[in-house]
Amino acid sequence: MRVLLLTNYFPPEIGAASYLYFDLAETLADLGHDVIVVTGFPRYRAQSRRGLLRRERVGRSAVIRVASSPFDKGGAIRRGLDHLYLAPSLALGGLLAGKPDVILAYSPPLTLGASAWALSRRWNAPFIVNVQDLFPQYAIDIGLLTSRPMIRAFESLECFVYRTADAIIVNSPNSKQHVLARGGSPDRVVAISNWIDVDVICPGPSDNEFRRVNGLSGTFLVQYAGTMGYQQDLDTLLDAARILLPDARVRIQLIGDGVERGRLQARAREEGLDNVLFTPFQPREEYPQVIQSADVALVMLRREVKTPAIPSKLLGIMAAGTSVIVSADPSGDAPALVEAVGCGLTVEPGCPSALADAILRLKNDPEMASRMGRLGRAHAEANFTRHARVKDYAETMQRVIDRRA
Repeated sequence: MRVLLLTNYFPPEIGAASYLYFDLAETLADLGHDVIVVTGFPRYRAQSRRGLLRRERVGRSAVIRVASSPFDKGGAIRRGLDHLYLAPSLALGGLLAGKPDVILAYSPPLTLGASAWALSRRWNAPFIVNVQDLFPQYAIDIGLLTSRPMIRAFESLECFVYRTADAIIVNSPNSKQHVLARGGSPDRVVAISNWIDVDVICPGPSDNEFRRVNGLSGTFLVQYAGTMGYQQDLDTLLDAARILLPDARVRIQLIGDGVERGRLQARAREEGLDNVLFTPFQPREEYPQVIQSADVALVMLRREVKTPAIPSKLLGIMAAGTSVIVSADPSGDAPALVEAVGCGLTVEPGCPSALADAILRLKNDPEMASRMGRLGRAHAEANFTRHARVKDYAETMQRVIDRRA
């Protein structure tokens, strides 16, 4: 089949969403399918040339890049404008891609669901929405979206997309319940977990080159890697770092970028948090060493974030055999997964003393931390392999094609 992927993130863009869809495209090609990707120009790679339109190949996929949004940096209003801009921009790229057999759109931004619907009408092809984060709910939860007219508008768009999509793929059971409550049909909503390449992300020595280059040899390294945005509870992490200052061995490394990085970095500097290190996003080929270097890795979400999706970073942590601390709403799927597998600790979000205590507990009991890492690795090998999960995607695509026919 000919598959059209609509996504705001694709290599050389750095980040979990970018890597997820690159893996999806490559594995679909391995399964014998023709893949074309419509995306924008990279955002976190300033050296990458921008433009109005470019055709290229990335891996085994044909890629059409369309003009990136002028609103891609800044606060909540600019982010909202960015989401609105992307819908017609990527829809235009989809028109240039030619007729597909099936369309798959990554959400958020939710507006790409509308792009997929429009292209579905144009090409008479089924469309699937892959809901990775529950927008607008997470924006409402954290107070990023407060205007009642805007909330109603986005909730109306959400219900429209869920009602009209030929299928909706979510990555966790509780996300499925949310989609069903917002208009998704039970026979069209399917939960398929994300994946991780367990042959690439695997256990390895923590005292590796990445740790040495960053001057972290001999430390107990606590690591957060990912987006530094409004959802992540990184102020609580800095509060915990202050509590941990007397322990000379503990170092806390924040790796990544996002709208909150500058403020967090300034705060750490002003408060003299010498045990905190900020590091830029790392190339994908370096990621295995990055996650192997950690003694404990963190998943952080604010207390207000009630959306239950499982962050992709958690799967990478488990595959690397690294123990994890999840600080997130206890009713979410991420804490439930960690507790069921036994691969780490969970703490209440917004509680720096509990987070600091959990870090010290793992530091002072290396055997427990090692056992948790082994359990996480075993679960990742059994449940999160890329080929098996992408095959589930392909089967869902074939079902909607057959149903449309």
